[in-house]
Amino acid sequence: MNRHLKGFIASIVVIVLCAVVTVATFSQGMWYGVFPLALGIFFLIKFAIPSWKEYKEETTSKKENPLLYNIPSDDTQRIKVNRRDPVTHSSQKVFLGKCESVIREYEASDSFGSQSCLSSVMTHIKSVLPKDFVCDDLERQSRFLLMNRCADLLSTGNFHFYAASLTKEGEAMYRVYNGCSQWLLDNKYITQEEFDNCKKILWKNIQEVG
Repeated sequence: MNRHLKGFIASIVVIVLCAVVTVATFSQGMWYGVFPLALGIFFLIKFAIPSWKEYKEETTSKKENPLLYNIPSDDTQRIKVNRRDPVTHSSQKVFLGKCESVIREYEASDSFGSQSCLSSVMTHIKSVLPKDFVCDDLERQSRFLLMNRCADLLSTGNFHFYAASLTKEGEAMYRVYNGCSQWLLDNKYITQEEFDNCKKILWKNIQEVG
């Protein structure tokens, strides 16, 4: 059994015992039932919730994401550049700046309570982007990368309330995914079949985790 799952189960056992003692103590009109109550809350916050999150991260991160354009390290390998055209190379800094502007463009919403996904997505991108990354096409490569990475993050379950229900940040991330994939479709970098297949797989992942 996973060690984090063991820790979660042990914490739940302690919390249940604390709850039983608390109820029994308060039912007799004794004020010191607050002590087992406080202990139960402590175990919930300090052990149960973190153990469950770590268990979910370990189990979902190993799940293969079969999205069409998923590249493990260097996203430039995936994109065919027409070498007959003049190529202007962009630095990593310029590329990251473009990714930020695309995220802001697509995550924008007038809905009440919307939350930005900029920090989470950019932190993830910076952790996987090679230091020697060179970009040949800002518009295309930034959207391919964001499409992939948003799909990866949404498939972890870390941006869910529960299965098939995204948090506000998860919803913003899903809008970025949709915006990027739609742009790639409109500009004929992916076909309608590829677009539909990627979206179907992502939604299946979203329904299964959380």
